Amino acid sequence: MKNGNLYQKLKSANKDYRVALAKRYEIVLAMQRELEEVTRPIIEKYESILNAMENETFEKFKKSLHIAGIYHDYGRFYTSIITNFFAVFLSYVEGEKFIPYRHYENFEISEGSMIIKEEVDKQHDTINYDTLDKLYQNGDVILLDNGFSNMVDFYNYVGEPSYKFGKFNYLREFVNRLIQYRIDNDKKDVKSINEEDLYSFASEFLSAHPDLVAKNKDKREQMLMSQSEEQSIISQCKKLELIPKNNN
Repeated sequence: MKNGNLYQKLKSANKDYRVALAKRYEIVLAMQRELEEVTRPIIEKYESILNAMENETFEKFKKSLHIAGIYHDYGRFYTSIITNFFAVFLSYVEGEKFIPYRHYENFEISEGSMIIKEEVDKQHDTINYDTLDKLYQNGDVILLDNGFSNMVDFYNYVGEPSYKFGKFNYLREFVNRLIQYRIDNDKKDVKSINEEDLYSFASEFLSAHPDLVAKNKDKREQMLMSQSEEQSIISQCKKLELIPKNNN
């Protein structure tokens, strides 16, 4: 009898639970209907605005890609020319000899080109990611991403920089001005830019930035005197040494 009473209580309790659950569901549905009534005019109001903005955004996106594509195309250089030039340019401004990194068979990160301080290069037979990060943070290397085949691309197709210059901020300005120079003079073809063009442009850039010429003058003079004339980096540096006549 007691078990029978307990069973009836269980049935009654389950029924009460289902009734309560159904009432709760009805309240949730009522709330959703009211919310839909309230939000429908807001959604309709902004839906047309968003549709118009979507078209505008897409057009601006296309324009951005178009400009980025131009910047990418004019920011492409032959790897051998641009790495050799940057080694000279960095050596001249910093007063320490930089060289293009040549030992790629021992370089775990082979997707890009690297310019490294000569003294640091002599200290490392192998460069892995951890070592590379430390060298980059110390200002011992700069990194350039290789684009197509034997090319370096300074910007990708969406306008993002592909280089890592670290603390050498003047290189960013130099690259952007160099790209603008190519655009202004319609030098899109990568073959239209040679080493002489780069040194000529560097002449104008250094003349406009006497602080770069002056900041490591003593170190640079010592470097130029201590290296043999036959070394290509030094001989090219001495070309730049003749450029800024007004910074003695």
